[in-house]
Amino acid sequence: EAQLSDLEKQQAAKRAELAGRRQALVQSLAALERLALTPPGAALVSTTPIDLARGELLLRQAVPELQRRSRQLEADIAVLRGLSGEIAARRSKSAALAANLAADQQKITALLSQKARLQKKTAAQAAASRARSTRLAAEAKDLQELIDRLARERAAAQAAADQAAALAAPVPPPAEPAK
Repeated sequence: EAQLSDLEKQQAAKRAELAGRRQALVQSLAALERLALTPPGAALVSTTPIDLARGELLLRQAVPELQRRSRQLEADIAVLRGLSGEIAARRSKSAALAANLAADQQKITALLSQKARLQKKTAAQAAASRARSTRLAAEAKDLQELIDRLARERAAAQAAADQAAALAAPVPPPAEPAK
């Protein structure tokens, strides 16, 4: 953002400089145009030869200077176009980075939400396990009875899982009788 601001300041300064040069160039061109519009015959009749010589000397000196100014003006305009292009590119890059940042923030928000759900689920499972352990411990009269009961529950859970897996397995088609 700071670089973009600096580029915009440079662009504004260059435009102000060009505006000042434009005014001087307009005045010079207007004077040359007035000289050019004076017909040669009228100049011979209405002015003295010394005035004609001065006008010609003025034109000889003014034309190279105007050409130099014109080249400088073209170079300044090229610099201004370059600055404008760089500003546009940086604004585009800034907009792309802002869009990426917004997408990343949405991803982070979604991940934080998922983390909170998983933490709640884990806390609920831990509480259920503690409650179950407490209940089993209260029901069991000794440690061996507690171990046996846990083993029976595991075996029952395993049998239920095996039965569910057997029911979910695809049934092979009946075999065709041999001919």
